[in-house]
Amino acid sequence: MIYKLFNYLKSVSVEGEHGIEYLRHNSPYFESEHVCIEVKEVSHNEIQVQVIRTVYPLYKVRLEFLNPMENVKAQLDSTGESTPFCEEAKHNQCYTCSDWGVYALGIEKDYGNDASFLVSPHYIKVEIPLNDSNDSCYRLLFEKYLTIHPNQEIVSRFNQLLGYSIAN
Repeated sequence: MIYKLFNYLKSVSVEGEHGIEYLRHNSPYFESEHVCIEVKEVSHNEIQVQVIRTVYPLYKVRLEFLNPMENVKAQLDSTGESTPFCEEAKHNQCYTCSDWGVYALGIEKDYGNDASFLVSPHYIKVEIPLNDSNDSCYRLLFEKYLTIHPNQEIVSRFNQLLGYSIAN
């Protein structure tokens, strides 16, 4: 089964000049009196995050999801090598192995980079640094690959889907 990650969104927060602020959900927006962020699914497992308004400069947007992956057991590095699962932040792309396949998370190249992903058996946290304009738009992709695909092929295919060349 390919989960719709959007359905597992638990919270949205921002970090700015005044610290961390958690936003309340008012579909399709997450907002406070200072900030409004639109979070919407633009296609299956492609989530768009856009700053609609802010009264002060923002440094980061943080998304937290409940983790729909079952039996998380390993990770893939950028070359496709399998490594034991550990809860440490991954940058730009994140590959998590479970009994049901390899789950890949990443930010599309045309929408920025330098996002970090922290996956635990219970949650997925995504941290997106914002550029100076604060009217940025980002697209987060979530894909599942069956274990019949070689690990290196999974990394290559997901990088192509994100808009990166095969060499990256």
